[in-house]
Amino acid sequence: MVDYSANKRSFTREQEIAIATKAFKEFAMKVKSGVNMHKGQFAYFNGIVNKLMNDFYFDAAFMDHLN
Repeated sequence: MVDYSANKRSFTREQEIAIATKAFKEFAMKVKSGVNMHKGQFAYFNGIVNKLMNDFYFDAAFMDHLN
């Protein structure tokens, strides 16, 4: 995620890896459970990533821990 107004990245590389790992695990669990993905698997995964990025961006403990 990039803040274009300040021209800097919102997350460090380690934070991005942590988010991607969690998103992939959640996606795998959803696929195994047989969730109906109306718009396709990529859109579903992208939605998981966007939600996690929003949640973690406002989580002070996460932002301070890996920053």
